[in-house]
Amino acid sequence: MKKNRIMFAVLIPVILGYGIYLWRTVSIIQKKGTEDIRKYQEMAIANVKQNLKNNVDIAYAMIESNHNNSLYETPAGKTYFENFYGPRLENIIVLVEVILKSKAKQVDDGKLSLEKAQEQAKVEIKQLRYDNGRGYIWINDTGKPYPKMIMHPTLPSLDGKILDDPSFNTALGGKKNLFVAFVEVCENKGEGYINYYWPKPLPDGLTHDKPKLSYVILFEEWNWIIGTGVYIDDAIEDGKTKSIYDLKQMRYGVNRVGYFWINDTTKPTPKMIMHPTKPELDGTILDDEKYNTTLGKYTDVQKGQNLFEAFAEVCETQGSGYVDYEWPKPTGNELTKPQPKMSYVKLYEPLDWIVGSGAYIDDIENEIKKREKAIKKQTMSLIEELAISVIIIILTMVILYFVLKKYLPNQK
Repeated sequence: MKKNRIMFAVLIPVILGYGIYLWRTVSIIQKKGTEDIRKYQEMAIANVKQNLKNNVDIAYAMIESNHNNSLYETPAGKTYFENFYGPRLENIIVLVEVILKSKAKQVDDGKLSLEKAQEQAKVEIKQLRYDNGRGYIWINDTGKPYPKMIMHPTLPSLDGKILDDPSFNTALGGKKNLFVAFVEVCENKGEGYINYYWPKPLPDGLTHDKPKLSYVILFEEWNWIIGTGVYIDDAIEDGKTKSIYDLKQMRYGVNRVGYFWINDTTKPTPKMIMHPTKPELDGTILDDEKYNTTLGKYTDVQKGQNLFEAFAEVCETQGSGYVDYEWPKPTGNELTKPQPKMSYVKLYEPLDWIVGSGAYIDDIENEIKKREKAIKKQTMSLIEELAISVIIIILTMVILYFVLKKYLPNQK
């Protein structure tokens, strides 16, 4: 009995000691592993967020630049208009000058009277159109104090009239009669640009006055001023078209798989403006239930929300922000099942555009699972090692017990 008590007195503390050691060691491993995973996750997500923000900021700056260039009232816009639209307008006027010079030569050669040549020139120029019918050419003279309209293709009621109506005081910020401004710039330089307001032709008629920039030039032989212009709201549409085209081509990142999309702020559900990898979405309202895939794991969005509505809400409250969700991942020419993804979106308020870009974070998720598996494996390995050690100790104690029992005298 004494031998039994001795054996248990030794064995029980050893087993308890190993148990306490095992518990503390496993706790330390798990705590350290969990902390390492947390730090890795935070760092990895922070890197993804920063990269997305950097790229979207570049796209945003490009949209802003294109839009500002389309606004004539800004210094950048004025320069851009004259550099970008100027050559187009000047080339059109060159074609008109060819007609006028041809008619003038026929007058000089005695083939046409001046009256007949001018009438033919007006008819031919009146038919000229460009920019889907919105672009046209008019002619006024250099009369003073106010010029007279020679030919206007969209407002023929003005032909032959002195252009002194106060409604024409829309040039240079509404301070000057626009036709007087045409005469003055041609007298000073022979040609030039004037900004003003003028009705815009549409398929179903004329709109109210719209901001316009026109190029005018003096045809000295007949003292005619010929001009043509671009409507500034058309320029804004041109700027939007350019931004959409530019963004559609832009790629970044490994294997150039990073891209940008644009959706609007329509409520309750936004509309897609441009998606480079899914062009079939362009122009559609994004209310399909398959888009209810927000995760809310790394951001403050509600889980299971329509991701495009989440983009709009983030932009409405913060101007920009992050949304995590699931989206099919391209692999070669195919798409996988939806994978975790993080996107950064930013509102460009002048156009009500939300520009965004995303990055798949399934590799982060996979790395976390891999690390969790490694911690579990390490824990199980430790438990196995300690279990084997305890078994060996118990077996050793049992053997010693029987040895002592056999060779030592019995004591009661």
